[in-house]
Amino acid sequence: MNYDQMKQFVLLTQDATALGWEFSIEEGKLQAFDENFSEDPITFQDVDQFLEWLENQFDKTIY
Repeated sequence: MNYDQMKQFVLLTQDATALGWEFSIEEGKLQAFDENFSEDPITFQDVDQFLEWLENQFDKTIY
């Protein structure tokens, strides 16, 4: 991961956190939980799924 990718990753994670998502590790996999309980928890199976989810959270912050 280069520096620009790392910066984008951090900023996207901040967007998800601002929307009320918290992260944890369950059974060795990264999970996101909506602290507002409006969406079901999600368990990420791979990096691509996680990055796509982060981009979707960013899209929610601009609307």
